[in-house]
Amino acid sequence: MSDLVAELIAEGLVVELGQREDARPGKPATLIDVDRGAFQIVGVDLSEHQRFLGRPATYGDDRSLTNYVLRNWDVRYDELARSRTIVPTTFKVFLRQQLRWKRSWTRESLIVGRFIWRRSPVGSVWAYLGIILPLVAPLVAVRAIAWQPLVGGAGAPFVYLIGIYAMALVYGLYYGLRHGRYDTLWVFGVLFVFFYLAFLLWQTWYAILTSRNSSWGTRTAAAEVSR
Repeated sequence: MSDLVAELIAEGLVVELGQREDARPGKPATLIDVDRGAFQIVGVDLSEHQRFLGRPATYGDDRSLTNYVLRNWDVRYDELARSRTIVPTTFKVFLRQQLRWKRSWTRESLIVGRFIWRRSPVGSVWAYLGIILPLVAPLVAVRAIAWQPLVGGAGAPFVYLIGIYAMALVYGLYYGLRHGRYDTLWVFGVLFVFFYLAFLLWQTWYAILTSRNSSWGTRTAAAEVSR
């Protein structure tokens, strides 16, 4: 507990108020309080009553909160924002995490698609493209890699692959130049293309077909315990 308090103090979220005045057996207690002048942390549980296809929405709170805000508020991107979270440490858990994300993407995409065009007609174009492109991407990949060369007798898979890797290279170089990073971190973005094509691309439709599944897959949620 003391390590946690020390970390919160170092982050500027908690301040010490001094030792407790009343005498009690043992080591004198040190009083702490939330730093009233620091950034405020607000926790909002929007999934308590949210259901999808008759099942409780136990994950995707980030997307749900985003849709909640976008309904009535304007949002400005801040590239300096940083978020910390627990990341998967094994390949199996990583795939489960990605599957859970795609299921929440399915649910929240259906929600945002019903109102985003009223909030920003221009911005909604990118929102709808972000929904449509992941849906057609597996079909495009199958057509370019397998159908055209094997059935159609035309086309070459490497042309499609070169195009995807070229786009990843541009993204990686832009990231390096934009953030002034000239190390090799951006290279992993290019290498990730193979991983995406081999595994993640094909999860989309499976996630849609199993979107009623409310299991986290990587950790136990309250709804799973209740079952």
